[in-house]
Amino acid sequence: MAQVTLTRALLAQLYDQLFGETLPDKFLFGVRGAVPVSAGSLTLTQQAQSADAYDDAIGFMAGQNGHAYLGSVDPGKYYTTHPMDSSLGCAHVIEGHYTFVKGPHKHEAHAWKGQNVKCWRDKNRNGTQDPAEKTIFVVTTSIDLHYGGNSNVVGEYSAGCQVVKQPNWPAYRDNTYSLFGNQATYWLLHINSLLQLQQKKPLPTVFINGVALPKDTPMWFSEEGRIVSPARSFLSHLQLDHAPIKFTYKATPAPAITFANGHSAGGKLVSGQLVCAVGDMLRALDAGATVGGSIEKAVVTATSSHFDAISPITQQIATLPEAADETPIPNP
Repeated sequence: MAQVTLTRALLAQLYDQLFGETLPDKFLFGVRGAVPVSAGSLTLTQQAQSADAYDDAIGFMAGQNGHAYLGSVDPGKYYTTHPMDSSLGCAHVIEGHYTFVKGPHKHEAHAWKGQNVKCWRDKNRNGTQDPAEKTIFVVTTSIDLHYGGNSNVVGEYSAGCQVVKQPNWPAYRDNTYSLFGNQATYWLLHINSLLQLQQKKPLPTVFINGVALPKDTPMWFSEEGRIVSPARSFLSHLQLDHAPIKFTYKATPAPAITFANGHSAGGKLVSGQLVCAVGDMLRALDAGATVGGSIEKAVVTATSSHFDAISPITQQIATLPEAADETPIPNP
């Protein structure tokens, strides 16, 4: 698996590309899809994602220094399959930067509490964002950063919260509470974006009829040099003839996705997700589409009268119902 060492220079470059802003001197962070090589290390190893596992990194940086610990930025299996709001499903935090403030989480007096955190909700309880789950829920409170458990499964410790696996929570809590003021930026990012920059490649952008897909759409270069994306995530940003895109998936004899028109796009399984070349998916959706771009500039352009980019619906909610859970603090 690929590795990347988090430096201020690398993170500042990515922060500028994603948000057009200067990286704060002190910030909290989560990295989806990577784990530290050892407790506290800023060298991360790419990690395949699986449900209910501590397979992410949660850390902080102050100046040039920082630490990262094993954690999870996604909910555990319990709340995925038993959401308190069964009509919406469990919350998953969307990659981006947010304001977190000091405050309690249940019996822990010194946690971090997110403000206006963007999430999607897993209505069909499969752990993957499908095209029908594109609505963004802006959660005013109750997405917190706090302790996880001792075992290798996340379990009831997260219903969308960002959690640090024991025994490292006390170190994370004490360091951040001593180094930071009452509020801090929490930046959730994906390991693929860091690997792109480490390889000195620009972040890919896709234009659909002149409209750029959001920068949080996960895309990267394959080993063959093509721009690829997880099929479900990519398709959630599109509509075909003004309706959500319907497709079927098969894993054998070769992974592929097939659309209602009978056309298919092949791909590879990466961390349990079907990853396909962006151009192949667009051509399969509409054989008459004009698909081009520049690999050197990391741009794909597509023009079609049948599909278009969509802006997700945003809904504001005050708190998640799962916040009422009273899972105790584990003994580290």
